[in-house]
Amino acid sequence: MALFRVDYSGRGELSERQQKLGQMLARLSKLSEEFNVAVLITNQVQADPGASAMFAGPSR
Repeated sequence: MALFRVDYSGRGELSERQQKLGQMLARLSKLSEEFNVAVLITNQVQADPGASAMFAGPSR
């Protein structure tokens, strides 16, 4: 999952990242139902992915 933070950064790639996460969650859901197991997922929430870029100085 850490790859989603590295490979998809910023607001421009947010839609693609959300689609990929949705696909992964759908697969996990099917597997959990098929094998009758629990799947635990945690999520690090960031309020505004583009905020740091908006307030960064010209050197960034």
